[in-house]
Amino acid sequence: MTEQESRRGKTRRERVEFARSRDILDVANELQMELVRSGRDYRWKEHDSLVISPDKNLWKWFSRNTGGDAISLVETIKEVSFNQSVDFLNDGNFKEFQMVERPQEDFKYYLEKYEQPFSAGRDYLRNQRGLSDETIDYFLEQGVLAQANAKLDYFAEGNDGVTTNAIEPVIVFKSLSSSGEVVGASLQGIQENWEKWPKHGYAKVIMKNSDPMTGIHVDIGSPKRLIFTESPIDLMSYYELHKDSLQDVRLVSMDGLKESTIGRHLSQIQAEISGKPLRWTPEQLADGLQVAIDHHFFEDGKMRI
Repeated sequence: MTEQESRRGKTRRERVEFARSRDILDVANELQMELVRSGRDYRWKEHDSLVISPDKNLWKWFSRNTGGDAISLVETIKEVSFNQSVDFLNDGNFKEFQMVERPQEDFKYYLEKYEQPFSAGRDYLRNQRGLSDETIDYFLEQGVLAQANAKLDYFAEGNDGVTTNAIEPVIVFKSLSSSGEVVGASLQGIQENWEKWPKHGYAKVIMKNSDPMTGIHVDIGSPKRLIFTESPIDLMSYYELHKDSLQDVRLVSMDGLKESTIGRHLSQIQAEISGKPLRWTPEQLADGLQVAIDHHFFEDGKMRI
């Protein structure tokens, strides 16, 4: 019996799992997607907002807010059904995805020496985002806000998909550890340029090796509940609207929708409330939300998020 005949004899569940386990870079190559290296990831030359992450065996098309595994990649690129995609991956000769453990490199906040007075950043937040000086000053006082000149990579049209870079003024939103150390940061451009930044018109970048779970956050009083937003400016806008009524709360920006960030802060705040040290591993912290759900944590009103 040939390997292909053996695959056809599998149950539907086995065929789906087999398809899902195919190496996504090998699949992209078979789909004739021309990819350009971008750090650890790859971008599709035809649409550079489609990013393939080989370490995770996943893809994300940011401009369309879609993504997933090898099966959904075939569905999207070939414009076929789920079952047709599974057949394609079972019948082809694709490598199996092999997880490669990469050590997490330490985050380095190299922008400190390039920080500037917060004048252009204030103008942007006030005039473009409608935030008051009171709100801006509050976040500056919390140490999570700065302005700096940063070298940013972008895709230049007609440059054969190769990244180029330019130095731009940016707002820096800092993620701080419990000891006040900068463990990550996201950058918001303040110079509009739709040619360089076609998705938003402004640069939006997460600094390399930023802690993926900490997020930009501020405490008001002694936190007993959590409020999460997708972006740092959403966080500032929420504060702007509700600052007079906020008390005993932690405001957290996830830089997207990240269950790991929710889990980390949920575990941390519960440890703070109970007065017990938190000695969980990063993996346990990332699973904190699911652990809370499994233990019916939200059903008796212990915590609100």
